[in-house]
Amino acid sequence: MRKGFVGPIGDDIPSIFPIIAGVMLFLGTVVYATNAIESKNRELDIRRTTLGLAYIATEKGFINPTDFDSRCQNISRPYADRQHIKFAIVVKKFCKAINVNTNVFSAEADASTDGRGFDCTNDQTKLSTMASDPSKVPKDIIILNYPIAVQDPCGDGSITNGLGMLNVVVWRPEK
Repeated sequence: MRKGFVGPIGDDIPSIFPIIAGVMLFLGTVVYATNAIESKNRELDIRRTTLGLAYIATEKGFINPTDFDSRCQNISRPYADRQHIKFAIVVKKFCKAINVNTNVFSAEADASTDGRGFDCTNDQTKLSTMASDPSKVPKDIIILNYPIAVQDPCGDGSITNGLGMLNVVVWRPEK
């Protein structure tokens, strides 16, 4: 008998560990890449949905409350339900100077809007929660802002159109 000879299988055991480590590293990399791709696809999907809602809301470039409510009920809400998202479309009418840093979720009337405006949402409860507690804002929220023409911005019965701001807010519901 010779000392140190383990046999054909015994000689291959030390080389199995690097092979197993390499396979595990490869599989871990594939899983990580797949998760990263899925995450980006979810983000792009919610952005695409946000742009779709923004297109529905800004299609005419002019908003009056009656048409806005009709489009909200008949087009925006069904579209959002099919995409499995929650949304809020908020229109603020401006009569005075515009503050571009206006908080979309502000529960109290903004000084520049005198409380005028209207909205469309499929989750009023969550919108109210986000307005009262900014820490409750979902991490995947998307907010788009568009200037838009609105009817009677100062609420004084004027026949002229004025400036308004359309805010489109979209988030995924928590599971």
